[in-house]
Amino acid sequence: MIDFKTGKNKKDHLLRNKLNSVIKGKSVKYPESFVAEPVDLIICEDAGSYPESFFDIHIRPRVLDTGGRIFLNSVPPITKTNWLVHLSRNDTVDSFSWSLYDNVYLKKEEIENFIRDCPPHLHRAFVDGLPPEEDSSVFGKIRDNVMGGFFEYTPGHVYQGGVDIGSTFDRTDLSISDLTLGRLAYIDVFPPKFSRTELLEERLLNSLKRYEFPNTYVDVSGIGSAFQAMIDSHHFFLPFTIPNLKTRNALIEELAIAFQRNYTIPEIPYLINELENLEIILKQNYHLYRSRHGFHDDTIIATALSIYGWSRKMNPVDFRSIEPVEIKATVIEDNRFQITPIDPVSLVGEEYLL
Repeated sequence: MIDFKTGKNKKDHLLRNKLNSVIKGKSVKYPESFVAEPVDLIICEDAGSYPESFFDIHIRPRVLDTGGRIFLNSVPPITKTNWLVHLSRNDTVDSFSWSLYDNVYLKKEEIENFIRDCPPHLHRAFVDGLPPEEDSSVFGKIRDNVMGGFFEYTPGHVYQGGVDIGSTFDRTDLSISDLTLGRLAYIDVFPPKFSRTELLEERLLNSLKRYEFPNTYVDVSGIGSAFQAMIDSHHFFLPFTIPNLKTRNALIEELAIAFQRNYTIPEIPYLINELENLEIILKQNYHLYRSRHGFHDDTIIATALSIYGWSRKMNPVDFRSIEPVEIKATVIEDNRFQITPIDPVSLVGEEYLL
């Protein structure tokens, strides 16, 4: 009979059998719980998501004295630089791969539904169960889709905006896409804590005016609901609610499909870093997208809203042959955002919390 006991510390979970053998459950979230005691066997679940140095610091040293074994289980990472990929290529390590069809607990219909929604560049890892052949991200090789700076308004082109309103730790972002040519024409990352309604509205209108006030989806989930009056006062603002994980996933996956079809973005480090540091987490019966530690997803959501309802219909032509137009702008110092918005509203002394 197995006696399940939980200690005072919720990070410790024990299983003890009649032979007095003990199995301890540990969480990677609490590195301090990985004391240096030797063990005979370590099983690592979802190993590909572990921090880069976690295996060498906390896992491997615990079996050196005992000669014990380590079993690693994970969905294959999507970058060649992941520590798990390097380890699998070590001659002293045995590695095996299984495809999604090898999972006896998944129905064929479930697999087909997942494959239908899975971005093509993630198919190798999440469907075939194979390690990556090249570095990528949820959105593919982002830097291949970077093309110059902002683009001025072109008469006759169709534009669409997207706004993600930030709070204390993330930022408000405005993205405007040229749907005619499949490119992000303009993006404005607001300063942190910039959430006073009249100032936020003035800055949004100042940017949208340059593109003839295109239809602009505004995320009214969370803090965005506080700006409903502002949204209602302008016909081009379209409220968009993200009520659940499925809706958020769909937005992100539509943006991933757009990148696969040569959607291009300006060379903006803040945006590129967010795109490259969004990871996919597979759970039982569902998956989610999560920003790595130190990053946010505000520019990702804003840009996804700026192409909402469009990317799945676009033709896979090469938009990158079009040369960008240089736009002159007034410089505002902002350490996190290294490209200057076009004629921004004066921000001197104007940072507010709701």
